[in-house]
Amino acid sequence: MAACIIPLPPVRSDGKIEGNVSCNGKIVIGPKGNVTGNIVSANAEILGEVEGSIHVSAKLVLKATAVIKGDIFAQTLEIEPNARFN
Repeated sequence: MAACIIPLPPVRSDGKIEGNVSCNGKIVIGPKGNVTGNIVSANAEILGEVEGSIHVSAKLVLKATAVIKGDIFAQTLEIEPNARFN
């Protein structure tokens, strides 16, 4: 089932989301989190998997366990060793 989620910040997901996620604050995708869809937020920290575009107006942090399959748009990008993206 596809979803368009617009929650109040801060947001953390450690499960599976199919659909777009939009938030005015910070989004955290935990190490077991999986998003199939686009993410739009002010700040984001990714530890899990994202298949889709990530649009962050401020800071995006890709932790060592992050796997990104899509485009990244961010003002500031912090990438830990072993994070993967294409």
